[in-house]
Amino acid sequence: MAPVQAAETFAGEVIGVPPPPSGTIVVEAAPAPMAAAGLLPPATMLTPVAGAARGAPSIAPVAAMPAKKGMGIGTRLAIGVAVTILAFVVAIVVLSRIVNIPTNTTTYADDFNNDYTAMLTADNAAIDQQNSNTLATSVAGLKARIAARKTFDSQIGGISFPVSANADVQQVLATDAAVEQILAKSVTDRGNVPAYKADIAAEKPLRAAFDAAVKKLLAD
Repeated sequence: MAPVQAAETFAGEVIGVPPPPSGTIVVEAAPAPMAAAGLLPPATMLTPVAGAARGAPSIAPVAAMPAKKGMGIGTRLAIGVAVTILAFVVAIVVLSRIVNIPTNTTTYADDFNNDYTAMLTADNAAIDQQNSNTLATSVAGLKARIAARKTFDSQIGGISFPVSANADVQQVLATDAAVEQILAKSVTDRGNVPAYKADIAAEKPLRAAFDAAVKKLLAD
């Protein structure tokens, strides 16, 4: 027997397996499908549609979501009422601005009377302090009276009086300034009994003039 010559091999060649007969095609089995990340799940894979060309992929139609139910009659009625009320409020605001309806019913006489009453309350309390036998306490009472009247004068300046009352307003301010001057003199003369008594006597007619001016203003 002739010696067997060593066969030359190549990478991937199986030794000892005879090649298939000529004219035979070897069909390899398809690899099993792998679940890869990012692939569509079976439920969403492209499926052929009847009548489509064979081999051309098509997308199966997606079922439409059911339409939402409309608002009920009660809801629509409530919205309509709310819109009507809002429109009415807006109309009132616009109308009030057009005709300039006053929102504050307080008159100048009310403002003046409130400030005057507050001044009298503070002045009377300070008079009790002024009548103290202690010099320091008496002087503090006189200064408190002056401060209360100056505050009153400042508050009058912030009130919108009608033009017809301007003269009476000025009279009130003038007579009150005279009372403040005699009170300031009393502070200086408090340690001098005769001078202090003269100041008290001079204050009475000045206060009477002030009270008369106030009454005239309130009568306007």
